[in-house]
Amino acid sequence: MKPRMSKLFIIMFLVVNLLTLTAFAASGKISLATSKDAVIVNNSNELYNTIKNAVKLKNESIIIYAKDYSKTTYNIDKTIKQVIDDCFTLDYIISSYEAKHSWKFGSYNRTINITIFYKPVDGVANNYDEFLKIMEKEAIIKGKDKISIKVKGNDSSILDNVFNVGEKINEKVTDNRRITSLSVAKNTFPDTKILVLEYNLSYKDKADASSSNVDINKNKQLYEGMKTAIENCETSFFVKQNINYTEDEFKKLTDSIEGIISKVLEENYDIHYYFDSYQISYIKEGSSIKEVSILFEYSIDRESILRINREVENKINEIVDLIIIPGMTDLEKEIAVHNYIVNNTKYDEANYEKGTVPKEANTAYGVLIKGVGVCGGYASAMNKLFSAVDIESMIISGEAGENGSYEAHAWNLVKLDGEYYHIDATWNDPIYTFNGVRKDVIHFDYFNLSDEEISKDHKWDRDKYPECIATKYRYKGK
Repeated sequence: MKPRMSKLFIIMFLVVNLLTLTAFAASGKISLATSKDAVIVNNSNELYNTIKNAVKLKNESIIIYAKDYSKTTYNIDKTIKQVIDDCFTLDYIISSYEAKHSWKFGSYNRTINITIFYKPVDGVANNYDEFLKIMEKEAIIKGKDKISIKVKGNDSSILDNVFNVGEKINEKVTDNRRITSLSVAKNTFPDTKILVLEYNLSYKDKADASSSNVDINKNKQLYEGMKTAIENCETSFFVKQNINYTEDEFKKLTDSIEGIISKVLEENYDIHYYFDSYQISYIKEGSSIKEVSILFEYSIDRESILRINREVENKINEIVDLIIIPGMTDLEKEIAVHNYIVNNTKYDEANYEKGTVPKEANTAYGVLIKGVGVCGGYASAMNKLFSAVDIESMIISGEAGENGSYEAHAWNLVKLDGEYYHIDATWNDPIYTFNGVRKDVIHFDYFNLSDEEISKDHKWDRDKYPECIATKYRYKGK
């Protein structure tokens, strides 16, 4: 989420640039040339139709010339997600995309270069019967060990049977090709209604794996074990048990594993950006499930993630030594942490505007080591520093915006004297340019707010976070 601009400097900026624009117009130097390959679109409906037609043709590159551009009208991310949902029957899916913006000074129009990356699927299933037929065809006839099927995310008839399908196939395959292990990853483009179930099948004994052994009946122990594995960027986590699970019991186990992974990623905000996917696998002999393993995949290698974590930890120790004085109150510590982050971080406005924000900008590494980030990075860095100075805090994932236009955003809650407060370092670090020079200032407009105060331009799921009603430590700076 982009930080707010200071109202005073916005007015000054507009006055200066209005005079500049008038001068250019008078001299005839304003040009609104478009790319000859661009599709001219005038509104959100035309944008949707253009992208949808391109996706149906599996075009990897689209150049759009957006007339009277605004983020609300030409919301590329929202449009692509809608296209994914509406193009369910295609035998491929959008895995990711890039959008690069360009425009001429003085023009309200914008050229948008969109690159789309596709991923094929082995079939598209509208219901369980179709799903089973695809699995049988790919496993029995073709003998594939990797099968991907596109399904609707709300189809419980399929999702409740993602593991049971192995038994169905074993009823029809020959003995020498009996499935002895099966794992499935549920992959989706965020905030869409479509899932791709990616199966890994083994027709032989499952290979031995070196990993942790945990009693799955002890949920706390399972949580602690998986938490340690993910934080250490392990690629697998092995669960052994001797109880024969019914289908309902096994489903409860997989639901528990999914919930634990979600909780661990929420608590470890930075790892969330390096964590790609996971697969739950099991071995079954007759009606008895003998072992369950969880395989983890990351976007970069383990050593790189551990190196990043070490750099961040060392930097935090350095910052604490620099800004914290013995005898400080929690409020004074909070102010010191906040001021350090705002004064030493540059908001990644260039990549934000182009839609090319790198993952590290949403992490403490981007903010503390690189000195550049966006809201997620600000919130993560604040959270880690608060923890280092013994202030209880957490990250809120919600939305924020102005004039009714909201975007995904992250900020912090802090606990002072047993009461919670909102603090948004990103929005306390406004961006503005005056006479072509970027100015850095610090604000306290979003420092220790109550729910009522911050809800004027921030939204979040209040059931997931503590209530903030205190006003004692509302701080407006000096």
